[in-house]
Parts: sequence; structure tokens; C-alpha cells
Amino acid sequence: MARPMVCIDLGSKFIKAAVLKSKKDGDKHITLAKFGMVETPEKAMVNVFSDKPISKPKEVQAKLKELVTKTGIKGYDAILLIPDYLAVANWLNMPVKAKDAIDKAIPSTLSPLLPLELDKWFYDYQIVENSKKQTTVVAQAILKNNLFDLGDLIANAGLNIAGIDTTFFNLMNLLHPYYTDAEVEKKNIAVVYMGHEATSVAFLKESVIKSSRSLPLGGAAFTKNIMEARRCDEVAAEKIKKEEEIFLKDNPDKQNKVELYNIIKPSFGELIKGIYNSIDQYLARFREFKIHEIILCGGTSNFRNINNAMQLHLNTKTVMLSEIFTIDSASKTVLSEDEKNCLQCCVGGLLRN
Repeated sequence: MARPMVCIDLGSKFIKAAVLKSKKDGDKHITLAKFGMVETPEKAMVNVFSDKPISKPKEVQAKLKELVTKTGIKGYDAILLIPDYLAVANWLNMPVKAKDAIDKAIPSTLSPLLPLELDKWFYDYQIVENSKKQTTVVAQAILKNNLFDLGDLIANAGLNIAGIDTTFFNLMNLLHPYYTDAEVEKKNIAVVYMGHEATSVAFLKESVIKSSRSLPLGGAAFTKNIMEARRCDEVAAEKIKKEEEIFLKDNPDKQNKVELYNIIKPSFGELIKGIYNSIDQYLARFREFKIHEIILCGGTSNFRNINNAMQLHLNTKTVMLSEIFTIDSASKTVLSEDEKNCLQCCVGGLLRN
């Protein structure tokens, strides 16, 4: 009998876990058998690519064990999701070739793009699009030492490691029923995943992920702005983010009169600029006219009305992923809206083939 499967999302702010119970309505309604979250120890993870991404392994190990006990998942098989910046992803455009020829060509094509020698990496790839002129491949690589360390982390928490992958590509599994819809696939869709330390942006059309980009700015920058302006610690700043109004749903003319908005405005402005530039590059590269819709998701999207603010600044329809899919709990414990947003990548990981 197969062991039950859990997806663990190792984030820089929270470590999340989810176990799937059922899915229906074309995978648009997800019910979780179990779920849980614990806070990642402060400054326990390096927020850039590193050969030592976990700076406090003992503290992270303790938190993982706490999550396993709290969620009741000891002995489960586990898919581990790691922040996108802990791996190297490259979009490769190659001449049209048979798969075995691509297998042979990947090492020489990928090697010049990696910061260290090829033999220090594990890598894999997936063909995302075949056209008459070229084959588009997404190749992803992770340092061997990091992979082994992460596997040990999971094993020592009482789980059986089944796979390791980055968060954002697994989020795409959750979106798959939506972007493969006959009407939607005609459109240019931007997916903006807002994490604690970074924001990932991907572009989809014709049921294919055309490109993706990581921006080194997330919710932590907003927290830092508040800490400096209000002269408070991180706990107090996080509480302020949740309780005080930042983005107005109506009356955008009054937005600049909101004190907290003005405090985070420098970081929010940089984020908007990064997303705008990403959109501009996509449109130019693929000779498209416009982005039809932005889908906003991730833990930092928990700011109330942030989608309205983005829609105003980017002049593009912006919807929350939580408006497209529902995630519920089979237990008596009710999932909050914040938890649903934080667990989206975990759920995507559970929907893998």
C-alpha cells in the first residue's frame, strides 16, 4: 500500500505542509486532509543563491519536526518545495531535435549558464513547446550538496523524501485547469507570485509558460519599511501590516493620504516597476500587444486590496488566485484566507502527475 503524500513548502517566512483529500470541479475545488504552518526561524535562510542556503540548520530542523508532529504526518512521503532562488532555471531555445538529441545537447547548452562547474549540479529539463523552428526547454539545476542537505533535513524530520522542486513551477499545477481553458489560452496571462523575500513573474499563452523571472523583492521589504518608520520590531510590524489599512479599494485619489501606504511606497513602487519591466520585456520578445490579465498569489498577496492597487498602477485587470480556485479543509479547523494564499504552492505540489 502506498504511503500518503505530503507537500512541504520551505519558505523564508513560513514552513508549510499540506495533504490532499480530494479535488473536484476540474481540480478547481481542493479539499485538504491535513495542513499546517510554522514560522521559519529568523534569518535561517539565505535570500539569494548560495551553496549554503540554510544558515541555521539546527533551528530549521527543529521547526520541521514541530510541523511534522503538529500536522500528524510522520512517516509520509514528502515532496519538498524550495524557494526559486535556491535553484537555477534557464529557458533554452534549441533547434528542433528528437528527445534523445536534446538529452545529449542539454549539458553543453546549460553548462555556460551555471555559476559553477557542471559536475557540481543535478539538473533536469522539460520541453515546454515544440514549433517548426525551435524547441523551447526549461532546464533547472540545483547544487548536489544542497540537494543532499535538503534531503537529510526532510529525512531527519521523520519523512521520506520523494522529490525536491522549486515553488513557482508547482504553483503552475494549481493554475493548469484555468490557463488551459479554451478561452483563457488565447490570452496573455501574467502570474505574479509574491513571496517574503522575492517575487516571481511568469507569462502564459496557448497553455504554455513562455517565460519567467524572479524579482529580489517581497513582503519583507514592506516589513522593513514599517519597522524603520514606526521604530518597532518585526513582530509589531507584521501585526501592523495585517491590522491597518494600506491599500484602498475605492477612492484611489485618496490613496496617497494613507500613512502606511506612504511608508511602504518606496518598496511597492520598486515592485511595480519590476513587474512593469517584466511585462514590457515579454511583450517585446514575443511581439504581443498586451497582457490581458494578471493573477496575483502568494503570502504577500494577503494585503487587503493589493490587487486593486496593482490594477491601477499596471492598467491591467488583476485578480486573486483565490478567486479562481477554492481550497478548503476536511477537518474542523477552518482555513483562513491568509493560510489559503500561503498554501497555494503546497497544493500545486500535490497536483503533480
